[in-house]
Amino acid sequence: LQHVTFTGQTSSIGIRAFSDCVSLSSIKFLKEVDEIKDSAFEKCELLTTATFEEGINSIGNKAFYQCRKLKSVTVSPMLNFIGRLAFYYCDKLVSITIPDDSSNAFQLRNKNSDGINYLGTSCFESCTELKSITIPSNINYINASVFSKCYMLSYVRYLGLNSPEYYSISLFKDCKVTKVIVPQNYQSEQFCFYPIEKSV
Repeated sequence: LQHVTFTGQTSSIGIRAFSDCVSLSSIKFLKEVDEIKDSAFEKCELLTTATFEEGINSIGNKAFYQCRKLKSVTVSPMLNFIGRLAFYYCDKLVSITIPDDSSNAFQLRNKNSDGINYLGTSCFESCTELKSITIPSNINYINASVFSKCYMLSYVRYLGLNSPEYYSISLFKDCKVTKVIVPQNYQSEQFCFYPIEKSV
């Protein structure tokens, strides 16, 4: 099994549905997907691309855990949850742009916490080739070790106007990040304890 294409609307991909499919190299969803459950594609060693053409609502814990050849993930502003360790040790993932779309109320949130829109624990940890990321404006809490050991990460852009709350000052531990790019009308003096630079 090398390529999987879902042509109809899909409610969910089950727990460990494709985990350890060592020959799977690409997945594509042509219609909306409600949820990718925990560990659905865990340790798919040859998976390089995952495309969701009409959006996805939820990516579960460890959904793409240790997909070590994964280079690109295409999603839409419909995404509302990324679980812990979701992309842990995807060490070929180069860049992530999380879309910000106020018309579609894009949110990353903890399913168990009312009103907390956050990046879950270690969700991008050890993505060692990750160089840049854009964080949407509605993130108001960043959990522990989200970008830890992303050794190549040097460019971070935040679209919000106030610094999110954060679990630890080691958010960018072992990264190349020295400052965070923010909007001109940004209200806080720092971003999670890191210096900022206002965009032109």
